[in-house]
Parts: sequence; structure tokens; C-alpha cells
Amino acid sequence: MKTRLVFSSRALWIPRILFFLLAPIFFLTLTLSLLAFDPAYYLSMQKGIGYPVTEETRVLDYKLAQFLWNGNGPEDLTGFKEKEILHLYDIHNLLRLLVFATLVSGAVFLTSATLLGFWDQNFRKILKWSLVFTLSFYFLAGTMLYLFFDWLFLEFHLFTFANDYWVLGEDYLLYRLFPPEFFQASLFPFFALLIFFTLLFYLLALMASKKARTALRAS
Repeated sequence: MKTRLVFSSRALWIPRILFFLLAPIFFLTLTLSLLAFDPAYYLSMQKGIGYPVTEETRVLDYKLAQFLWNGNGPEDLTGFKEKEILHLYDIHNLLRLLVFATLVSGAVFLTSATLLGFWDQNFRKILKWSLVFTLSFYFLAGTMLYLFFDWLFLEFHLFTFANDYWVLGEDYLLYRLFPPEFFQASLFPFFALLIFFTLLFYLLALMASKKARTALRAS
């Protein structure tokens, strides 16, 4: 006699909530984590804002990406002043927290998606409304960033860093490499990649759910 494990709708309310809430968080932190350590992305944005990209720039971008990932000593940051190096250590610590948030949110989000995909009869509907919610969140966040970028950029630094190491002028190499215009120009490619990852996941989740249900019915 064939048996099939069935969960009641009530038993799945926690995965449903986690799936909805963690979707934008996971994809946001994932995209940020990927781009934050990519020297090729630095170069493309620097070219986009008209910064003169030379071989020295390529080397600096590569060293910065390596430093932000593993926190190497200052000897790997020749050309940067002490204040810039201190700020880079702060950014390194912040990005490590970002990677941790990506791993934790991703583990919980994907676990919730797996549970729902196997045992929630309304998974296709949940996928639909979760996607609507997630894309709406992106639209709201992107609009706010576009309209109030300068204010949000300033408030982010004031809230995140407990020192003034981030207050840099044009006489600092780090500021010249990554001026506010760099981050403003990053908005479109960032959200484009973010939406791509999101849509790809929801498409794969729908396909995997169909296969899982077929396998369960056959068991």
C-alpha cells in the first residue's frame, strides 16, 4: 500500500512566512556579496563614470577586492593613507557580516522553499504572490534610492560607522576610485542582476516543484 506524507496548511505557516520575508533579503544580500568582491565590477563602474582606468587601476581594484575578502595587512594597500586603510577594515568587517547574512538567510529561505515545494498544495500560488511581493519591494527600494540617493548615502554611513574614517576628500585615493557617483551609477546594474537572480530562482523553483510532486505521486 502506497503512503504519502501530507502536511496540514497550519503546519506550513512558518515556512510560508519565512519564504515571503526572506526572499528579498536573501537575493539582496547575495547580489551585494557577489558584486562587493568583484574587481571587474569595480572597473566597469569606474569606466562608466569616466574615471581613467589604467593598469595601475586594475591592480588596485584587484588588491582592494582581495583585502575586502580576507582582510590582509596594510602592506597590500600601498598608496592608501592610514585613514583610508582604517575605513577599509571597517568595510571588510561589514562585508563579512553581509556574507554571513547571505548564508543564514539563504539556508532558511531555501529550506522553506523546499518544504513548501514538496508538501504545500498551494505552492504555485505562494510563488506567484511571493514574487509580486519581492519585485514590489525592489521597485520601492530602487525608487527611494534613485530619488533620495545623496541623503540615504549619507545616513547609511552615519548609521553604519561609529567613526569619521569614511569622511574622505578628493585628495584620498579611495575617494577617487569610489566616489558617490560610483555607487549611484551602480544602481541600475545592481537591480538588473538582482531581478535576474530572483526570476531565475522562481522559475527553477516552479520546475522543481512540479518534478517533486510527480515523484511523490509515483511513490
